[in-house]
Amino acid sequence: MKSWCFRRDISSKIRLRFPTVKSLIDAGLLTQKEYEALESMHEECRTIRWMAPLHWIQQIMRKEEEENKPTAALLNNFLTELKLYRQSLRKLFCYDWVCVPLVYTQVAALATYACFFFALFGRQNLIPELKAGKEIDLIIPIFTIVQFMFFVGWFKVGQDLMRPFGLDDDDIELNYILDRNFATSFAITMPFNWSFE
Repeated sequence: MKSWCFRRDISSKIRLRFPTVKSLIDAGLLTQKEYEALESMHEECRTIRWMAPLHWIQQIMRKEEEENKPTAALLNNFLTELKLYRQSLRKLFCYDWVCVPLVYTQVAALATYACFFFALFGRQNLIPELKAGKEIDLIIPIFTIVQFMFFVGWFKVGQDLMRPFGLDDDDIELNYILDRNFATSFAITMPFNWSFE
């Protein structure tokens, strides 16, 4: 549920699929009680809603520790993994929150195209001995062409990586990933009756 709530806030595709947090209830990813708790948290602090499921997990683990006394190593490993998961989500949230300035992309585009515009004229190999109109200059700047393909290719890749969760066909398929993770989590928690007879 945490992944759905969090990724809904940073992905355009997930936001189209779930326009409001209440739509997570209709999909069976959130209960009414959890929704009310999230909304009350959202009213207090608008940026903390995505961390609420992690706090719920920690409370469940604390209750489990008081009732069943699991081994300290097991609890420590679980909380360490939970902390790493929260840190990775926080980094993703910060990357989405702090956008690359528009001026940076404009300067990078201008520098890339200006470099090769001037290279088009500056790297010409003119042979003055050729008689005008009688002989053809067949020298092709192969390395300049290869350099142009690499630089412009890297520039285009950089532009695509600026919004990895956008609506383009080449963007990350979060809907598929979240559906798969949701099905896997249900498969892990559901008991299976295996009979090999």
